[in-house]
Amino acid sequence: AVYPACYFLDASWKMYCRLFQRSQTIGRPPRKLLLVHFSGIGNFVMFTPVINELKDKYPDADISLLLPANGCADVIKGHKHIKEIIVFDFFRHKWRKEFLALLMQVRGKKYDTVIVSPMRFAGALIAFLSGAEDRVGHRYQFGPLKNSSFLYNHPVDLDDVREHEVEQNLNLLKPFDIIGNAVP
Repeated sequence: AVYPACYFLDASWKMYCRLFQRSQTIGRPPRKLLLVHFSGIGNFVMFTPVINELKDKYPDADISLLLPANGCADVIKGHKHIKEIIVFDFFRHKWRKEFLALLMQVRGKKYDTVIVSPMRFAGALIAFLSGAEDRVGHRYQFGPLKNSSFLYNHPVDLDDVREHEVEQNLNLLKPFDIIGNAVP
């Protein structure tokens, strides 16, 4: 008896998402961007071309990073394109109170654009609750996260999961009409 209700809710949710999500390009230049990245140092290094491409197109934009407490901030500290680095320990077990404080801090900064990579529900939730007008992240077609892209209003499809991670990250810039080049 539970399964038909689940299918109905899933189908209803998919229809809602299609009706209310914008997948077109972002029309105005962002002023305050928050880039959320919850993975390790190696994955973060493969995310850094996104920072450079955004700053090339929007030189007046302020770019902030939200990173885990695993050394990623040390890698990027002093980067000329980064205005602020927020570090949060996502891997602690008792972080509910701190997470709420983080949400309030992010919301208080009044970011107009949030980009999340890689896909984590917590990142999508932060983007959604940030109050940002534009929220960009991957739309996953597999696994338990496949329905969490509803929190983005500019979800980006993963064209090919075998695509290199740098290219997947640069694809997050499609709503900005930026075609990033993974090869220097």
